[in-house]
Amino acid sequence: MTRKNQFERPSRLLVDLDRLAQNVQLIRKRLGRKTDLMAVVKADGYGHGALPVAKVALASGASCLGVAFVEEGVALRKAGIQVPIAVLYPDFPERAEFFARYDLIPTIIDEKFGKAYVKASQKLRKKRIPFTVKLETGLNRYGIPVEAALELTQSLLKQKGTELLMLFSHLATASEGDFEFARSQVKRMGEAQAGFVEGGIVPRFTSLANSGAVLDLPEAYFNLARVGVLLFGYPLKTVAGNSLPAQPIMSLESRIAQLKTIGPGDTVSYGREFAAKRERKIATLPLGFSDGYPRHLGNKGWVLVRGKRAPVVGRIAMDAVMVDVTDIDKIKTGDRVVLLGEMEEEKITAEDLAGWIGTSAYEIMTRMGVRLPIEYTGNMARKLGFAE
Repeated sequence: MTRKNQFERPSRLLVDLDRLAQNVQLIRKRLGRKTDLMAVVKADGYGHGALPVAKVALASGASCLGVAFVEEGVALRKAGIQVPIAVLYPDFPERAEFFARYDLIPTIIDEKFGKAYVKASQKLRKKRIPFTVKLETGLNRYGIPVEAALELTQSLLKQKGTELLMLFSHLATASEGDFEFARSQVKRMGEAQAGFVEGGIVPRFTSLANSGAVLDLPEAYFNLARVGVLLFGYPLKTVAGNSLPAQPIMSLESRIAQLKTIGPGDTVSYGREFAAKRERKIATLPLGFSDGYPRHLGNKGWVLVRGKRAPVVGRIAMDAVMVDVTDIDKIKTGDRVVLLGEMEEEKITAEDLAGWIGTSAYEIMTRMGVRLPIEYTGNMARKLGFAE
């Protein structure tokens, strides 16, 4: 589950696990004693490596884990993770046996899957058969109405060993400053919780808060927050201006593989979309869009070389990025280049990259390709065996 830099590839991701631990501790402090923290490590830990992220999060204050799909949970189980793992999206009945076999907690929104999961669990003689139910409160993605959720839960709880671990829903606008709609979802969630209690069902956890809500909507905390992107230092600040002193933990670095001088009228890369107006010095970096560096950053992005910003020129190729380093002194082949991260007084964040091409920090982090090795840094990396 880790991508070691066995052959010392110059283009690589660096992940600071000490910063991750600090971020988790800050989130844990913000939530307070009455609210547990679920660390969401889907999409290979948002591109940072699910296993290292899970281990650091659990060591720093998280009590359980969330993933998107059963395969992600199975991988964590096979790596030795034993805490509760919730699969946060519903699945198909024919896959129910994998939840039972690997002690993964499913999200149930229909009785057909519920029956298949209970049957598979009973076949394996499981004494506990935990599950979660997802409510529809306004996102209109996954989830079912309160009345249907209550009826489904009552039906499932008739089976021996079953227990409702979590009643949850998902906010639609918590990160976007639309607190009126978010608060209406909080209200619906509270009413749903009360309805379940009135019906004799008390879920162990009620959960609505995500990363944005941790910063902006304490009324959404209930007793479990499901936190993903904030673990990794984003958002740096919400639309409402709220923040934690959390720090980004991912960097992307490479080295200059070739330097060449081009003259007026010469062009760079496919399509000839960059043309030099005067003599320019061009550096070529050995990575490209197949590594997850966004293709649309051509002629829009910037990198850091010798502590200064240099523009990306020409189209991003599958395996190459070209940079104009004309204005940087003493440049040479082999120089370190930061495409995401910090160098001296300058820094480029995932939010910067996202802003240049109209996407999100989530997409920037999770798209970093499996071809890129990951090097883990910090005391936590050494303590947990992810660095020497």
